[in-house]
Amino acid sequence: MRLLETGLRKKATNLSLGKQVYFGSAITVIPLIICLLANFISGNYYLRNERVVDAQTRLYPASFLPDCNFNDSKSSICEYLTPGSTSTMMLIGDSHAGHLSMAIKDSAAKHGINLLIAPHIGCSKILINWDSEREKDCALSIERVLEISKNRQVDLLIVSIYIHKSDIFKSLEGLKRLQEHFPKILVIDQTPVFPEGNWLTQGPTLFGFDFKAKSRLHLSEMNQEALSAGRSFHKQIKLLNFETVDLTGLYCGIDFCERGTFPKEYFLDTDHLTLKGAEMARPIFEKLFSQIG
Repeated sequence: MRLLETGLRKKATNLSLGKQVYFGSAITVIPLIICLLANFISGNYYLRNERVVDAQTRLYPASFLPDCNFNDSKSSICEYLTPGSTSTMMLIGDSHAGHLSMAIKDSAAKHGINLLIAPHIGCSKILINWDSEREKDCALSIERVLEISKNRQVDLLIVSIYIHKSDIFKSLEGLKRLQEHFPKILVIDQTPVFPEGNWLTQGPTLFGFDFKAKSRLHLSEMNQEALSAGRSFHKQIKLLNFETVDLTGLYCGIDFCERGTFPKEYFLDTDHLTLKGAEMARPIFEKLFSQIG
């Protein structure tokens, strides 16, 4: 009888241990799977999912000025005026103009320069296809910018866009067209573009935890198509004697690019700056604007 009871007790004990291992494994694995899925989703659909954007911006403050998005016929241009100032600048472009807007605003204010901000977020083709139905919204933004230039003396037009290889020459034509309306144009080179984000390719995560993220990437790991397009566009605008400012050196050396480390990362996603990243550019703008103010 004792032998039977001992055997039953051992069996019961083994079953209990089995359940513990099973539930313990489930508790460990299920959250990990959820985190990996969230990481993948946030990396691949960032900027397409507002909830993801909200979660990201709580962790990495965005460098965009609120309500300065000129992509709507009802939206008004953002104006930052200095009493008594006789110099005025205007910033246009897509989200790459938007993510530098705070740094440019602060730099302009330091030198007493009026600033008009009118980026069209999501419209990298703002310089091209002005008469195309497909780019109707972009065309509308440019028309309104040109209308404003008729009533305001703009001394310097600042242009910042994400450049696609297929758009280089058409964008150059757009810049030439803008020369007819603005006495001076400054083109900001494209900031470095990191690989598309997910847990395999070192991108940002939904919760800010990025266990596989690399804060330092070799140039060969960067987005090569964007890198090539940026270099080609820079070469062409220099040949046309446009004034340019290259911010790449702030984030990249000869061989490597730095994205920063959490919670002081320079990039909000693959190519947009955080507030910290944009602040790094402020001294460059302050030096440039000192010649205008």
